[in-house]
Amino acid sequence: MKGDNDGPSFSNIPAKSASYYDRNTQSYSESNQNPADFIDEFLEYLQKGKGKAVLDLGSGPGINAGYMHSRNFQVIGIDLSEKMIEYARSRYPHIEFRLGDMTKLPFSANSFDSILASYSLIHLTKDIIGSVLARLYEILRQGGVIYLSVQCGNSTQGFFSHPLIPSDQVFLNIFAKEEIVGLLSEHRFEIISQHEKLPHGKVFNFTKLFIIAKKTEPLQQA
Repeated sequence: MKGDNDGPSFSNIPAKSASYYDRNTQSYSESNQNPADFIDEFLEYLQKGKGKAVLDLGSGPGINAGYMHSRNFQVIGIDLSEKMIEYARSRYPHIEFRLGDMTKLPFSANSFDSILASYSLIHLTKDIIGSVLARLYEILRQGGVIYLSVQCGNSTQGFFSHPLIPSDQVFLNIFAKEEIVGLLSEHRFEIISQHEKLPHGKVFNFTKLFIIAKKTEPLQQA
């Protein structure tokens, strides 16, 4: 893995990320065949609340959406990569996958019981994370649950090469743990579970942080 913070511009990051995954759909999909870590714990919280509507944010090749659908959840997947959407639709034709930008979600308030964002916020620049979390809060129903996984380390952002795709680079937002925890608290999400995994094998060389959080009631004014 290599990083390049002085290379390509941080402008138009969503389009650059979509282009990266369009170019690398096959290799990425072949190396990501398992559902997200701790997804079963996330789904247990949903079953307790009897919520079934799930948004898979940055659904990629559809592995997580397919797994959740097999557990009888109603899933909509959204991804900015046209090739990833084509791949997911071909593999899981019974699931709704939409081409879309996670910074411009077309859903009304209280649309979902839960949101799974597995390594998706890492493809957004730091200046817009707050507004995206605010939008996720809005489209979640009261008491709804959100799953986040991010690359964690010293807070930075830049372009990095994945060990399995060394000739190409993708934008990554690396979160300090206190950074993402603070952002969630600021936007009224209460963390109910978190886990960390050290990098192992041919992956980005950052700690993997997994957070499950619940939408809380807004503060009442006196």
